Amino acid sequence: MAVAAQEYPLEEPSAEMNTPDGHSSDPSEDTNELCLSMRPLMRSMKVLGAIHLKGKRWTASRFYMVGVTVLVVAFQVKMCSVFITPKKIGPGLFMDVTLYVFLLNATVFHISMCRACVCSQRLRRVFAAWKKINQTANGQWLSVFQKKCWLHVVMAWMFIIMSNVCSMYGLIETSLFDALISPLDAHSAHVNLARGVYIVLHSYIVGSWTLIYWLMVHFTQVAHHEFKAFNTEFRSRISADGAFDGDLEDFRKRHQLICRFLEDADACFSFAHATNIVCFVMVLVLVLYNLIWWDDLANNTILVVINCAWLFIAASSLGLVVVCAAFVNDEAHGLVSDLHDISLANTSDDFRCQINTFHSRLTGPPIGFTALSIFTINKGIILTVVGILVSYFVVIVQFSPAFNTSAESSQCNQTITIQP
Repeated sequence: MAVAAQEYPLEEPSAEMNTPDGHSSDPSEDTNELCLSMRPLMRSMKVLGAIHLKGKRWTASRFYMVGVTVLVVAFQVKMCSVFITPKKIGPGLFMDVTLYVFLLNATVFHISMCRACVCSQRLRRVFAAWKKINQTANGQWLSVFQKKCWLHVVMAWMFIIMSNVCSMYGLIETSLFDALISPLDAHSAHVNLARGVYIVLHSYIVGSWTLIYWLMVHFTQVAHHEFKAFNTEFRSRISADGAFDGDLEDFRKRHQLICRFLEDADACFSFAHATNIVCFVMVLVLVLYNLIWWDDLANNTILVVINCAWLFIAASSLGLVVVCAAFVNDEAHGLVSDLHDISLANTSDDFRCQINTFHSRLTGPPIGFTALSIFTINKGIILTVVGILVSYFVVIVQFSPAFNTSAESSQCNQTITIQP
């Protein structure tokens, strides 16, 4: 189904982005159908200086993105001042560390995006790689992508607004977030000015992290769809008697094009994936410690709400992107058993060679999103993360004051009877 001209108006592509086979893969916002379907997300990211797609030209958007990145990094460096004064290891210190880790994750996200847009032009190559797969864009699926994109944007802005409101309350009405205005404190002369400046900066920090996060999720869903649609078509070509109806070499090359698209997307987000996993596992560990060990939580509803909110945000943010990436890996290798169903009787040597080559690709190095190319995110990573958190939870519960007090009381209440 071709894309309707009124929905996705196409312009004459630039010659510099033409592929060797003569097909255009211009990643321009005005010509690439995938980019057009993501326009709501792109515009939101432009507002906060989190994206730039105009190539190597130093346009206003490029200056804006670099400026915001420098500002975010400078604030993260300033946050280190909260740890200059020695603090006793305990819930108070862990609150400051949790804030720092949250903001560190947002900073790394922004740096990764700046590198992908400004330095290496990787994001443009992602859209170009998608266009090579879809020479004739499917309007039905683009509409689905657009609806998902709108959902992601709405959820992102809801989170940004709620986060700003909570930060304003925490800075003005409590001392919980004093680390955010460090090295100043609540009694400093210009504390209100510092709070106002931070609230504005908070919109950029949290906003860019949230929108870049949903961009990652969106690309994982696109990659999952491409592999799933490819696998469905491939399986439909295998008859009940094992005969394959189609050009196997053409299918193999199409699968490789999808893998190239995935590699370009992974080059943009592998650093962010790694930081997302490390930071949110750390946040979950720290928040679990506070919820179990911090005695003040029982008498402070605000502290309970804040820690529970952090627990939910960390768990859902970590879980969603890891699960989506794991499904991509599963679909990328999903045709291994189907290749064994193809009959090799009365086939040529070239056909058998194509089968072996395709089989080697599917059973070779894992295909999918990675964490800094250290490991590929698959279903096993989900169990690993859950196992780490469950093990840590059991340990801190066993050593918690409430557990020890209960155990001592149980031992004291036992009656010892001595038999004559």
